[in-house]
Amino acid sequence: MWWRMAGNNAWRDTDEAGRHHAFEEIARKLPRPPGLLAYDAVKPVGWVQVTPRDDIPRFNDGRVAKPA
Repeated sequence: MWWRMAGNNAWRDTDEAGRHHAFEEIARKLPRPPGLLAYDAVKPVGWVQVTPRDDIPRFNDGRVAKPA
């Protein structure tokens, strides 16, 4: 959720439960899944975010990774 929240205050002002709830809301509203799960047989062991850049405000505001 850190990448999806604009600014440090948004992160600091939200506890773990709040961030969990916010991500659930994002996942429910998106027309596509917000990422991919990796499984070892039936046990989930990893996750990676796969999303358009516009969904990640903090990434787009960085000095190194700004869109061209």
